[in-house]
Amino acid sequence: AGEPRSAGGVGDGWELVSASGLRRVYRLLCHVAYCDHELHPAERALLERYRLRFGIDAREAAQLEEEGKRKQIRLGRHTQEQHM
Repeated sequence: AGEPRSAGGVGDGWELVSASGLRRVYRLLCHVAYCDHELHPAERALLERYRLRFGIDAREAAQLEEEGKRKQIRLGRHTQEQHM
């Protein structure tokens, strides 16, 4: 529980989401991880696993994390992206 599912798993659809959609999802994950204004080691490890799975480089991930710290963020309107 709480870990990325393997590709092709039941209910998994990340491969159907565009690269920009994956970045929005990652930003949302960062937003949730920072909701208590702290990033715990387990949250950092989980974000790192998603970063690698989504193919996001470390520099861009740092930028998305900063954006994720904002009070409001938006997710795309595509069904696969919202399902994630």
